[in-house]
Amino acid sequence: MKTKTLLVVALLSIVVLAAVVTYGLQEIKNRNELASTLQNQSDDLTEANQLAQSIKTTREKAAGNLSALDEVTITQSELVPFIELVEDIGKKLGLELTITSVDSESVKPSASASSTGFQAPQPIHISIDTKGNWAGSFGFIHALENLPQRVRVDSAEMDVAQLVSAPNSTSTEVTSTGKWHTRSTITIYSFNE
Repeated sequence: MKTKTLLVVALLSIVVLAAVVTYGLQEIKNRNELASTLQNQSDDLTEANQLAQSIKTTREKAAGNLSALDEVTITQSELVPFIELVEDIGKKLGLELTITSVDSESVKPSASASSTGFQAPQPIHISIDTKGNWAGSFGFIHALENLPQRVRVDSAEMDVAQLVSAPNSTSTEVTSTGKWHTRSTITIYSFNE
């Protein structure tokens, strides 16, 4: 009977030990899963913080670029002051200046523009005629190329203004007036406000 009791106690001890080991292993598995979940959450949080910091840094860097963009482009409300600036440059250079046309090109919105809200800039073509001395005419073209706004000079032509006949004469001689005639076409990009 002693052997039987010893065998039952040993068997119960093995069952209890197996239960304790199984419980311990289950607890270790649960803690590993919890640790893995916490590690993943920590990684996600770190990634989100890095992304937020990157966005903040990009915004700070873009602030200078955005102000530079604002300086080189115009809005619809700035178009008239821009044309007045061009006229003022011509006057300061001693030129007779005429704005012969201002044409805006319609831009069709793209599918991506409607989904993002971004509107492409609208090209505005301005044709300008001037008359004056060579230095003023050449200086005017140079000034157009160096305006603070982003301007594309599409064409610039200079020639000596000529008369078909001399004043108070019946002849059809071609004579130089000494003035230079400049025809320029520029394009500036305008953003809707």
